[in-house]
Amino acid sequence: MFRYRRLLLAAVVLIAAATAIQNQAHAAFQIRVTQLSSGGVSEASATMNFPAAGPGDTISFNFATMLPNWTGNIVSNVSTTGAGFSSHDTTNSLTYSGADLSKKLLIEILGDSYTNPTAGAISTITSSGSTTGTASGLRYTSVIYTSGVINGNVSLSGTPGTTLGGQMGMTTNTGLLTGAGSTNFAPNPTAGAPFAISNPFTFYQTFLISGVTRRGSGTTSGSSEVDGVLAAPAPPALVMALCGMPAVFGYTWLRRRAATKVA
Repeated sequence: MFRYRRLLLAAVVLIAAATAIQNQAHAAFQIRVTQLSSGGVSEASATMNFPAAGPGDTISFNFATMLPNWTGNIVSNVSTTGAGFSSHDTTNSLTYSGADLSKKLLIEILGDSYTNPTAGAISTITSSGSTTGTASGLRYTSVIYTSGVINGNVSLSGTPGTTLGGQMGMTTNTGLLTGAGSTNFAPNPTAGAPFAISNPFTFYQTFLISGVTRRGSGTTSGSSEVDGVLAAPAPPALVMALCGMPAVFGYTWLRRRAATKVA
C-alpha cells in the first residue's frame, strides 16, 4: 500500500511539473514598444501581456504616457485564422513629441498557439504595409517591417530592444512617411522563403521606425499571412523505394510461380 502511495505522489508531482513547464512556455499574445537611442540602445520600454488571448483574437495597447519621446500611441493587432492559414493585421497610431528627433521606436507583436497551417505543410509568409500621414503631421525616413514564424510557443526577449531569432519564412518590407496621404511599403507585397511549419507556432512581427524629421502624428500599418502551400514532400530515397516496390513484388511472384511448376 505504501508503495502505491509513493507512486501516486510521484505521478502528481510529475503532472504538476509538466503543467508548470507548459504554462511557462505559453506566452499567449504580447505587444512591446521600446524607445531606442540613435545608436540602437534601449532607453525606455513598455510591455502589455494578453494571457487570455489566442489565434483569432484582437488586442490593443495604448502606451500614451509610457515612453518619453513617443507619446499618444495605440498599437492594435487583429488575428485571423482558418483552414490552411493564419494572419496578423497591425495598425500603429503614432505621435512623436520629443525635442530630440534622433529617437527610434521598436514595436513588437507576438502571438502563440497557432495550428493553421497544420504541421508538415510547406508554408510561405506574405506581407505588405503602408504609412498614412497629414500635411502637418509626423515625418520619418525609415520604417522596417518584418514578419516571421517561430516553432513552438515562445515569449518576447527578456531584453527590450532585442528581437527574436529563429524565425522561419521571414519577410521584410521598408517604407517612409514624408507627406500627406498613404505610401506603400516596398516591396508590396513580398513573400518569404518556403518552410515546413510545425504546430504550435508563434507569429512574430516587428516595426522599427527611425529618421524622424518632424514631430506630429501618423499611422503605420502592416499585414502578414502564413499560408500552407502543400504537404511536405517525402524524402527522395523513400520515393525511389516506393516506386521500386511493384517491380520487387512482381519478380518475387514470378520466382515462386516458376519454382512451383518445377516441383
